[in-house]
Amino acid sequence: MLISLLTDYGLTDPYVGEIKARILRLSPEARLVDLTHAVPPGDVAAGAFLLSRAWSSFADGTVHLAVVDPGVGTARPALAARAAGHWFVGPDNGVLSMAASLPDEIWRLDPSRVVPGEAVSATFHGRDIFGPAAARLVAGEDPATIADAVSTMTGLEPVVEDLKGKVVGEVLWIDHFGNAITAIRPDQLGDDPDNMDIRVGGLRIASLHTTFADVEPLSPLAYVGSAGTLELAVRDGDLSERFGVVRGTRVEIRPVAGA
Repeated sequence: MLISLLTDYGLTDPYVGEIKARILRLSPEARLVDLTHAVPPGDVAAGAFLLSRAWSSFADGTVHLAVVDPGVGTARPALAARAAGHWFVGPDNGVLSMAASLPDEIWRLDPSRVVPGEAVSATFHGRDIFGPAAARLVAGEDPATIADAVSTMTGLEPVVEDLKGKVVGEVLWIDHFGNAITAIRPDQLGDDPDNMDIRVGGLRIASLHTTFADVEPLSPLAYVGSAGTLELAVRDGDLSERFGVVRGTRVEIRPVAGA
């Protein structure tokens, strides 16, 4: 009975603790794992990316609670989606869609059935709707008791394009070390990773490496990271700070002419 939690609430305020208390009140046997509560406030795309890279580390049956919800209190639906043996619970704004990209089931939560007879705050659905829904699902409750089946959910997929012989994507995330993470997969890098021209901002990298020690200290490198996609870094340094690379920076990859 495992629930992962991802929010933009931070840890200064009691919000995360309130969600956990609500979950444990309904499902005392649940185990809770914090993925992160440092998603930039209201940044749905960042939350979607971070959830997408982490969910598969968990065992089947895990419920993933993701709350990055700038539209809280509006008409946007609250969802529970089941995909690849996992449940994903959160607002229907795209935050679930990169992880639950091929859902087997999608359910629209009904607050009056999730927490019957209880008040629901218009500004704290994480505590009053999503947390209780996650608690009930992890306990094995039939989703039909708290939700209605629907057929679609809001999508939010990173775009990687093949344009006239070059692959074009963007930086999705800058991690704690200043490394730039993209959605570009190894199979999109071409047939000769030792002869490619990788451009991000004003930086050019000529080939793909395996790990940081492949280059000299303070040298930039490109490699396939632990999430299985192209990353760019500076060994023993901060690529973002040194080269001005930020989320959304364009990344281009082309084969080296004549190689």
